[in-house]
Amino acid sequence: MSENVKAGHHKFYYGETENRPDAQILFSYYDTNVIDVYSTYVSPSLRGGGVAKQLFDAVIEKA
Repeated sequence: MSENVKAGHHKFYYGETENRPDAQILFSYYDTNVIDVYSTYVSPSLRGGGVAKQLFDAVIEKA
């Protein structure tokens, strides 16, 4: 996982605080072997910089 990506409750986020992240990916456990990613957000200032990929990679590592 990238050093800038932090783990929260059913989320990974990028930024200073979990409550107001600059980017995040939200997920739930659909089944014991399935993680459902249901939301991603990257602030406009960070778009195009690979942040969403870092967040998604963190979910893949968790799976």
